[in-house]
Amino acid sequence: MTMLRGLCGDALRLCGEGAGGCCRAPLCRRQTEFERAGYALQLRVLDESELAPPTADASVVVLREPALRALAQYTQQTRLADHSVERLQAFLSHDAFESVMFHRRWASEPRLHRMRSEDFFAKAAETMGTLLPVLGVCADDDGFARAEAAARAATPLTFEAVPQALEASPYFVLQPFEEYAQLLAEAIDYLSYPLWTARKPAIGTVATLSQAWRARAHGDWAGVQALLAPFTAAHAVAPQIRLMLAEAMLENGREVEGRRLVEAVLKIAPDDAEAHLLLAAHSYRLGLTREARGILREAMTHPGSAERVRRYLADSQVDPPLLQEFSVVPPPPPPPPLGRESVIQGFRWILGRMPESEEVIDAHRVLHDDYALRQALLRSEEFQNFHRRLIEGDRPDGADSPPPDRDQMLNALFWILARPLQSREEGERLLSAPSAADLRLRLIESAEFAAEYASGSL
Repeated sequence: MTMLRGLCGDALRLCGEGAGGCCRAPLCRRQTEFERAGYALQLRVLDESELAPPTADASVVVLREPALRALAQYTQQTRLADHSVERLQAFLSHDAFESVMFHRRWASEPRLHRMRSEDFFAKAAETMGTLLPVLGVCADDDGFARAEAAARAATPLTFEAVPQALEASPYFVLQPFEEYAQLLAEAIDYLSYPLWTARKPAIGTVATLSQAWRARAHGDWAGVQALLAPFTAAHAVAPQIRLMLAEAMLENGREVEGRRLVEAVLKIAPDDAEAHLLLAAHSYRLGLTREARGILREAMTHPGSAERVRRYLADSQVDPPLLQEFSVVPPPPPPPPLGRESVIQGFRWILGRMPESEEVIDAHRVLHDDYALRQALLRSEEFQNFHRRLIEGDRPDGADSPPPDRDQMLNALFWILARPLQSREEGERLLSAPSAADLRLRLIESAEFAAEYASGSL
């Protein structure tokens, strides 16, 4: 992303992750508008769960060194006080299982280009030369120079520095991470990355638990039990692993042992929502509705479990009356119709200034939609006085600021003329304004705006 920004400048359009004006549609509804605006490249931010087989000519997946990626994700979801070897082993085993399945699913996709993020820094020109034709972007020598400069300005991590980067984290434990790396090396050649530890067979706790996750995914409950029963008897494991064994026992008809395992987990972690749900689901399956309801009512009293219980009941539909009972809790008030950024953009382009305070922003967010906000601002006394002075010849100087970028140009068109860009030529003409303030004045002085304003049809 750093290099693409260096290459394209403001001609790079990034959609998703809360980007302003993103339609969130699988096929972008505004793509034609963005092409008219002169964007050289439009990217959408997705995670692996949203990734679907390519529908265009090609797609690109940018990989990261596996152990560093896993460590970053584990760190994000685990407080240091909750960190333990057993919790880390459970996380790495599940991550290894999902990573192997994901990359095997994509292995035969000819339209998918896999690229390593580290290569953008180590071999900038060569990597960009491979990437840009896939994206359909042409670049001249100046563009490549800007991209390489952006890469040099970053602080990349070399493959040789991976062990030191891992060891610098308080969450790092050598043996589980070595097992994780060996497992990925054996299954998917460690995604073609250099292995930072000596290669050896993938055996140990992480490999065993990963096999259990795979058996569970295939509904092989006997396989799960065969792997985990002797293992948990001899090793300390995270609660989620004991719950996986309990689930297998319940599925295999060993109800007394399975329930005993779940109850043991609840003694250690009484707030564990998944343990309550496992017991409740088994009770429902046996027709013990009263018992299941008691379990779920107990779970609802624990912090953080209520929403998980409601989601289980809504997805499974095993007990609609109980879901109705739990749904009587008043939901949080819905957010105002307008986003904060919409109000700021409306003030900026119509009134030429920022809102005075957060209170003013909140007061305008209750309006029905962007069009209602636009009408309110255009009909305000402040804008009417400004417009009267403007047509009388009192034209303020444009602010001494950089020329507008493409997003600013599209925002100005919406707030002042209430329409998208009509052609690439119009976009180039608007982008030639010396400043954003001058662009605003040009649109307000246009015959198109004058006709609409005079008709009172705002």
